[in-house]
Amino acid sequence: MTGWRSTFAGLAAAWRRAVEQRGMVAAYAALSALLLTAAAVAPLLVDRAADAGLRHEVASAGTGAQLGFDVRATLGTLGPALDAIAGAPVPLPPHLASVTGLPAVAATTRTGVARSGAGTFEVARVTTVHPPVRWLAGGAPGPSDPTLVGGVVPVALSADNARLLGVTAGDDLTGTDDGATLHVTGVFAPLDAHDPLWGAAPELLRSQSPFALRPTAAALLGPATVSDAPGTAERHPSSAPVDVKVTVPLEADRLRGPDTPAIQADLVHLTGHPAHVQVGGDELTFVLSTHLDDVLTAYQGREQVARSQLTTVLVGLVAGSGLVLVLAASLLVSRRRLVLALERARGASVAGVTVRALAESLAVAVLACALALLVAVGVGGGMPASADLLPAGAVLACAVAVPAVLAASVAWSSWAGSRVSTDRDDRRDEERERRSWAVALQAGVVVVAAGALAAARVRGFSVGGDLFASAAPVLVAGACCVGVVWLVPRVVHAVVRRRSRRWSAVPLVAATRGASTGGRLVALVTLAVVVTLAVFSGAQAATVDAAQRGDDDAAVGAVARVLHPGDGYAQWVARQVPDARVEQASVVPGRAWGQGSGLTVTLLIVDAKAFPQFRALAEQPAPQVGGPVPALVDPSLVGPARAMKPSLSAFASPMTISVAGTTHGVPSLDSLDTTGDPVVVVDRDAMLRSTGINPALLHTDVVWLDGPGAARAATLAAGPVATVVTRAQATADLRADPLLGGMAALLRAASVALALLAGLSVALTVLAGGPERLRVLAVLRTLGVPRRAGRTLVMGELGPVLGAAVVSGALAGVLVAGLLTGVQGLDLLAHGAPIRLHVPWWPFVLVGAVTAAALLTGAWLEERGRRHARVGETLRTY
Repeated sequence: MTGWRSTFAGLAAAWRRAVEQRGMVAAYAALSALLLTAAAVAPLLVDRAADAGLRHEVASAGTGAQLGFDVRATLGTLGPALDAIAGAPVPLPPHLASVTGLPAVAATTRTGVARSGAGTFEVARVTTVHPPVRWLAGGAPGPSDPTLVGGVVPVALSADNARLLGVTAGDDLTGTDDGATLHVTGVFAPLDAHDPLWGAAPELLRSQSPFALRPTAAALLGPATVSDAPGTAERHPSSAPVDVKVTVPLEADRLRGPDTPAIQADLVHLTGHPAHVQVGGDELTFVLSTHLDDVLTAYQGREQVARSQLTTVLVGLVAGSGLVLVLAASLLVSRRRLVLALERARGASVAGVTVRALAESLAVAVLACALALLVAVGVGGGMPASADLLPAGAVLACAVAVPAVLAASVAWSSWAGSRVSTDRDDRRDEERERRSWAVALQAGVVVVAAGALAAARVRGFSVGGDLFASAAPVLVAGACCVGVVWLVPRVVHAVVRRRSRRWSAVPLVAATRGASTGGRLVALVTLAVVVTLAVFSGAQAATVDAAQRGDDDAAVGAVARVLHPGDGYAQWVARQVPDARVEQASVVPGRAWGQGSGLTVTLLIVDAKAFPQFRALAEQPAPQVGGPVPALVDPSLVGPARAMKPSLSAFASPMTISVAGTTHGVPSLDSLDTTGDPVVVVDRDAMLRSTGINPALLHTDVVWLDGPGAARAATLAAGPVATVVTRAQATADLRADPLLGGMAALLRAASVALALLAGLSVALTVLAGGPERLRVLAVLRTLGVPRRAGRTLVMGELGPVLGAAVVSGALAGVLVAGLLTGVQGLDLLAHGAPIRLHVPWWPFVLVGAVTAAALLTGAWLEERGRRHARVGETLRTY
């Protein structure tokens, strides 16, 4: 019990000591609060950027990100069924239900041929509850009785469809399959064409396939189309087939990045297990049709790459913050070295000294932690998640533990005896053993750094907490410090030997003291780590920015790209815009590569002669019937192709492949691969000649538009599910993506913050060596050295060592960026653009300027602090 009392008895003395040295304690508290705030806020900013990027991705996808359901049933009465479907919630899994809005329901009751003065068309009769419209001519259609064969059915048309059909209000459409006459009662325009309620029947607003043999338009059935009196849909005969569509829009404001896997799981469940709902006497089956999974998959790829980059930088920021806290705590403890030794001499135990130091650091950490949490809550809008607080927790642990550990070390060493062998040979053996351990430790650091770098190159990007690979820049910086520790003393000693006869006492003493790096090892490692991460962060941001600016072809492959166009679109757009070059291709995902290999690939079937990037494929000779088909394969498939005879399951029969080259340098492929599988490119004619496949089985999945008229061709309708992306639009979307913009901004901010940490570490290093230099300068002044020589002593002592640390850190940053740029998936952040390392100039200038300014300022402040120091007093306490 007495031991416990003595251990905790000095807390009041610790408080008095903290009050007496409140300036240093407040500085340590401010530094801890600043570093804690940075570590706590950075993950929250990443989360906000990720959530904003997901919302931007979904919004950019437009109708492709909506949930479309085909309701399969034969309804006896359409009106009550539509009312029941519109009034009842769509059966969605919980995660999807939490991010979706109100469903839109539309029913196509009959589609048939109709004739007008402009030609023959397919006209679909659609019943839906739609938003308000503005009547341009005529009015809303009234109720009709479709059971009457040859009767008159009142309908309304949108302005675009009326223009396509060549009719206006009061005209009739004749020649329908059931003999009915469609009487156009009015022509309308939507007040808001982007209202989600139009998503269930977009063909009501405009023709979705004007390139078909018979263009399809849609006519709006009665009874009323005004917003305040939607009415009830009409009854239909029990034998009338009804095509009911339900469209559920996503509420972008509710989307969050962490919910993406759960939403994808719900999509997979809905696709494999369609929902069944009992409405009246009919059972309705909801069959899902959406591109949301592709949108989320593309987003996840970019988010993983962005998070992996920021995780690497965050690991370096935490490591640099911890090392800076070690420097600050060592400075704080060194100023108390005499007090701690006196406490130990008066009988205080090491545990008591540790508890008093720990109590002080805990009080400081609590204040710093409260400030950091306050800022984090303000930035994040709520309490951060536990995972986001892990970096701040690591910094907090350093802020609490380091002062206590260093105080305990000083207390222990001040009272512990030091045994030195009297025999000279024994002392040599002990010195040799210490050197062996030092060499082994340095070699171990180099080996671990090489292993981390190799792991990062092999594993690529990872978000699952692969700290060993994420710490590669930090470990490489430590390995560079080994080179500095080994090289700097030898270089300084060589310079001193050559210049010893010409230099005065101050440069010789400064160089001799600078050659000893043992006492500044923490400062060297700190400076090297933060400079490495500053250069690495700036290089990553510049590399991604250059890829986004430099190769817009990678995003689209031409002036415009059309995914999932309707049948006949390519031929129609070529006739409409003769000066546009139209090339088409087919994408067949999920093809098995070889027998039993377990690999699946995406097959891209192109007209190789039409694409300059496929020149290597077009120059191959035509294959024989049943012979191998020349192909460009993903670089990852070259090894398996050499190990086994490559083949591909194309449609009904396997197809033998001969590797004609790789897809490296073909930037337009990455934007087509939505499954994550490697891509294999074959020529259409060569594949048909070898396999004898019916050309009708090859649907057009991609159409590229190029040439002078491509921009005008991209504005033409491409089909109900087509996605048209122009080069300018892709570049603008890339620039507007909050995830990519936030990542680049955070990387630049991290580079600036790390440069400031470098300056802070230099300032702390200068302050830590001030008392020892004061005593050395006092001795030199007895030899006639002037007072102003102190600045030369500081610059000569710290300049070579700190300069070498800065240079080694900068080289390590360039080395790590160069070795990891090609394996971290940065091309996903630039729509598949080829990634080439770009090292900007500003991180080097920033780091050099900050460290030089910190060194000069520290030397000037130290000189001002020595103005009132007396040589006699200094030598008396030496």
